Amino acid sequence: MVQPIFRKLLKYAGLSLFAGLGYCCRPPGIPVLVYHSLDSTNSRISIAPAIFAMQMEQLDKAGFRVIGLEQFMSAAISREHPSEKVLVLTFDDGLKNFYESAWPILNERGFSATVFVPTDFIGQKSWWYSRYALTPLPMLDEKELRELHRSGVDIQSHGCSHRKLTDLSPPEVDREVRQSKAALERILEKPVDFFCYPFGEVNQDIVDSVRNAGYKGGISMVQGLHRKDDNPYMMKRQSLDYISIADGHTANLSIKACVFGTFAWYVRAKQTLLRLFA
Repeated sequence: MVQPIFRKLLKYAGLSLFAGLGYCCRPPGIPVLVYHSLDSTNSRISIAPAIFAMQMEQLDKAGFRVIGLEQFMSAAISREHPSEKVLVLTFDDGLKNFYESAWPILNERGFSATVFVPTDFIGQKSWWYSRYALTPLPMLDEKELRELHRSGVDIQSHGCSHRKLTDLSPPEVDREVRQSKAALERILEKPVDFFCYPFGEVNQDIVDSVRNAGYKGGISMVQGLHRKDDNPYMMKRQSLDYISIADGHTANLSIKACVFGTFAWYVRAKQTLLRLFA
């Protein structure tokens, strides 16, 4: 019993420290947050709906405007300067529980979000999860994607098969990039302008493929804030999957560190300590 309690106290102390650092010396840039699944399984990529609702309530009370990636990047490309109170929420993998659990919470507060969809699995299950000791979950279907789009959710590409693009041949990468874009544009009847690299795996050839396919930007898993002069094909994010958020105190501290731009610092510090004491 001692070890889990000690680890929890260390987590509280670390998040408090980095949230405090962000409050005192907030780094420049706009927070782009990563979520995957809203469920109560406590898997490494999930957050309970009640915990997520706490975080959104905190953002709302703090006066944040939560927008989709398309809206944010349109402003960045046109060299507008978004307010410091702007936040972008992204949900990878196109899971149905976004429609069932996340969107009602967001919509109630007037928030938007971006959902990245791997198109080979639309209306099926996230079968690739089984390769990573995760339970496959139901995916959004075409009807739900259209409904979410009409309601103001930003739907963008996460490739076709959710394979690591760095493991694929150039023709396979081209299929992932181009066919996923075409499939979503057929379903939504609107341009699909942003590509999220599965697992964050990317190199210059993949970036070139995404650019040549007509995308305006590419979204990575590099931890940090997005600044107006950053490469739009290597957008940084802050992933809340790097910690277990199983209680309200962790929920509040983690979202504070995210909006102050120091959650990525916390993740790097945690990874360094784990390597040192492994």
